[in-house]
Amino acid sequence: MGFTVLNYSLLGLQNQNWYVTIKGSYQVRKIESLMSGDNSAGLNVPGLVTPYYTITFSLYYQSSRNSPVINNQNMSFNIQALPNPAVLYTSIYEYIKGQLDPYYLSNQQTLTFTDD
Repeated sequence: MGFTVLNYSLLGLQNQNWYVTIKGSYQVRKIESLMSGDNSAGLNVPGLVTPYYTITFSLYYQSSRNSPVINNQNMSFNIQALPNPAVLYTSIYEYIKGQLDPYYLSNQQTLTFTDD
């Protein structure tokens, strides 16, 4: 599973089409962050534990789906709640598209993506 980004300049190279995938692997980690409590009245109120999840994966760029990997990079992002496992890959790929094109899903989108 992956997608093709059309007419994109990777690493300053001439614009061309790139196949982008995470090659099926990702890691989900639950992080619990302790927020400090309110001690303004001298009551020593304990802090709240605010959990979030970190999704970590390796991103691979290829000139086409079955060609050798040209570049790879590790990426991660945080979410407040886990999506349904059936849509986790979709969430990761939507995040990647948003990183490649800051205007993704807006009327100013500059790149064209083709999912496989």
